[in-house]
Formats: sequence, structure tokens, C-alpha cells
Amino acid sequence: MGGPACQKVWDDFQKAEVDEDFIIDQHPEHPRVSIAAGFSGHGFKFSSVAGEILSEMSTAGNTKHDISIFSLPKAALQQPL
Repeated sequence: MGGPACQKVWDDFQKAEVDEDFIIDQHPEHPRVSIAAGFSGHGFKFSSVAGEILSEMSTAGNTKHDISIFSLPKAALQQPL
């Protein structure tokens, strides 16, 4: 076939949690440390509510949102890949 040859290929691999849910919680040993992780490309649309949750956790120690599904420890994190 004619035409230019491919010179470079790049693949954007996104790592997601096994159960595809975020982690939003306080550190189990350091309650003044808040954790928000597991946001891949689609997580951008949740950044405003994640920020609200983190600010509530940082200032009040809890949040009005039910974040139990996002809490540590997660059963999915204990399962081998």
C-alpha cells in the first residue's frame, strides 16, 4: 500500500479500581488525611462533588453525602487481579 508509514503509536491506558468505583475516605490511621483516588478519565465530571465531599471531610470530619460505597477497606482491593 502506498502512503506514509506509521511512525509512532501511543496508547492511553487508564487504571481503574477492580469494582470501577472511586475511593473517597479518611485515612484509617490518620483521620485528618482525606483520600480521593481511582478517578480515571471519566472521573473529571465528578470533580466538583468530590471536592465538596473532601472539603466537608476536612472541615467537619464527615460529609452529608453517603460515600459508604467509596469507603476503605474495599473488598475489591483485597481480590487478586
